[in-house]
Amino acid sequence: MQYIGSKSEYESLKTAKQKEEVEYLIALNLLDYYKVKSPVDGIITKINPKLGEWVQAGDEIVHIVNTEICYVEIDLEIQQLKKLKLDSSVVVEVSENEKVIQKEGKVVFISAVADSSSGLIRAKINFDNKTNKVTPGLHAKIIF
Repeated sequence: MQYIGSKSEYESLKTAKQKEEVEYLIALNLLDYYKVKSPVDGIITKINPKLGEWVQAGDEIVHIVNTEICYVEIDLEIQQLKKLKLDSSVVVEVSENEKVIQKEGKVVFISAVADSSSGLIRAKINFDNKTNKVTPGLHAKIIF
């Protein structure tokens, strides 16, 4: 009788352990639901809400910058645009701490319409920054 009692207690403890393992996995999945995940790799440059503040769904919580790929947006006159084509290569010069850094850039976007007030056309040039020599956000000029 004591053997049967011990065996049933053992089975009960075994079942309780399995139940606790399942509850633990459910808790891990629930905790994972509350993590903030970014769709892109990068560095957090700004956190908008303060600690303890509520945010609504869809509000920006953090600002993330991918420093490995930088871009320059320029506004061109129509005469300058004749020298620039989509997928063409240009030299991008960035001035940082009285040092000029030159990078090879590629034209990835040229607007189909001009700005109605200025008559300028927007273009975007991407360049590689895997070495992180260029600080994003600085002024740059292009040579083409």
